[in-house]
Amino acid sequence: VRRAKTDEVMTTLDGVKRKLDKEMLVIADTEKAVALAGIMGGQISEINDKTVNVLLESAYFEAVCIRKTSKKLGLMTEASYRFERGADYNGILYALNRTAQVINELAGGKTASGVIDEYPEKIQQISISTRFERVNKILGTSIKKEEMLDIAKGLGFTVEKSDEQTFTVTVPSFRTDLTREIDMVEEIAVIYGYDKIPERFPTIRLEQINTLPKIDELSKQSLIGRGLNEFINYSFMTKDWFDKAGVSQDNPVRTEVVTLMNHLIEDWNALRSTLLPNLLKNVTTNAVSHGNKNLKFFETGKVFRNKGGIYSEYKELGIIVTGCTGDSSWLQKPEETGFFYIKGILEGLFSDLKVDFKLKETVNDFYDKAASTGITVNGENIGSFGEVSKRLLKIHDIKNRVFYAEINLLLLEKHINLKKEFTGLPKFPANKRDISFIVTAETFAGDITSFIESLSVINLEKVEIIDFYKGDKVEPGKKSVTYSLTYRDASKTLTDQEVDTTNKVVAAKVIEKFKADIRQH
Repeated sequence: VRRAKTDEVMTTLDGVKRKLDKEMLVIADTEKAVALAGIMGGQISEINDKTVNVLLESAYFEAVCIRKTSKKLGLMTEASYRFERGADYNGILYALNRTAQVINELAGGKTASGVIDEYPEKIQQISISTRFERVNKILGTSIKKEEMLDIAKGLGFTVEKSDEQTFTVTVPSFRTDLTREIDMVEEIAVIYGYDKIPERFPTIRLEQINTLPKIDELSKQSLIGRGLNEFINYSFMTKDWFDKAGVSQDNPVRTEVVTLMNHLIEDWNALRSTLLPNLLKNVTTNAVSHGNKNLKFFETGKVFRNKGGIYSEYKELGIIVTGCTGDSSWLQKPEETGFFYIKGILEGLFSDLKVDFKLKETVNDFYDKAASTGITVNGENIGSFGEVSKRLLKIHDIKNRVFYAEINLLLLEKHINLKKEFTGLPKFPANKRDISFIVTAETFAGDITSFIESLSVINLEKVEIIDFYKGDKVEPGKKSVTYSLTYRDASKTLTDQEVDTTNKVVAAKVIEKFKADIRQH
């Protein structure tokens, strides 16, 4: 018995020439292989009508080795079927003697004297320790210890030792399927009788269950109510996308990507660290391939990260809008979607979740530099939105402007408030004032909003950014940001003079803080 030589060829009993490798086991004479061990004999040693002398060989082969060879060669036989599942390693001599006996009795043979027995490394029989209490606990029975021992002996097990808690048995060599305590429990159950095991309902411990909807379901309800469609994508992406998209080398979306070792196709060689690549593919499929240019859709799906060998996954929300706000008709022509359109969708979502959020200009590889905004809640960055960069649109063959928002739902969930509160309608009207500030291009519009809110101005109800401008009417290196300030007094109607006085104070403080100028319209 030896390993086959690399590219060694032998013809098996079925007449097929087979190329072997050095991992396969063969039976050989001094010159060549005469049989494929544990699978099939060779044609060179086939018995025919002229055969007089027969050499009988009985052996035990490792199950894994036989299965590997059988799979590689695509050769399934009765012998391989038996050896793959484990043969009786102590029954070899018995099988040899029995075969010789049958040949003598039925074929008129005569057995030559002598047996060659090669057993270089004795196989140790398996011992299994079983707990009496464990058997009854798993089966839900009250089987006595003596009965368990009798069952084990009746099955051919040798009881090595037994005490009050456990008993240990030696497994017969022909039972290669038994290796663990649970295997012994099953053997006892079969002999004891499944029909004797009492039927009982399982004990269920009731716990308080959180019946509140999950954050992803709440987000879906809000966005679907605003006319958006839900998309579902696979959780895979290609790492090549980062280079094509111009994602910086130190961006966590890139550095923390989870690489797959056994990926099915090259385009799926990593788990997605952002929803954007697949959502842009959806835009290409619908807008470019099918001509559906007016798109408003979202996806709530898991993203995966590997931060220093620590793997994590969490749900993220991605929103895409492109084209017009609706289909055109003879009655009206819809407006084109834009930065403020997707901002309005986010405002509606956060309003439904009762989350107070703030916006802050930021730099993000996904967005155009002039329209990139971060989203914070209670000082924690939970996402961003903006206009998708032209480089990204180009690699996905998209011609129209696309706006995208990405929110970490795991972080957002900590801040939602589902408590229903009633607020009466205001008895007195609001009074609004718009102010346009000219500030340096580096000044964040969100910082100005936060500053105005921090002033705690009496009767100032709300501060909103309603316009943003960079162009010929503003000197280079600067931009114009317009804010809408809403004033209201709960006890009376505010006069224009009162509002104007307060508004001038707010404007003066912003001018002083940010070195701003008032833009005259």
